Amino acid sequence: MTYRPREKELFSEDNAAHRRAIYKGCGYDDIDLSKPLIGIVNTCNDAALDHVHLDKLAEHVKVGIW
Repeated sequence: MTYRPREKELFSEDNAAHRRAIYKGCGYDDIDLSKPLIGIVNTCNDAALDHVHLDKLAEHVKVGIW
């Protein structure tokens, strides 16, 4: 199986206007929407205090990706 980016399907087809509107409302532009989508997930929460450092780590990861 080969990797195939889905950004073109997600944002450029006729039935994707609602997705474009949501992302553009959040400040993304057409150039941003043409780039790969990268999700950053961490387990930081108020119940697991040993994971509290992960928010700062996730912010550093975001900066590195941008």
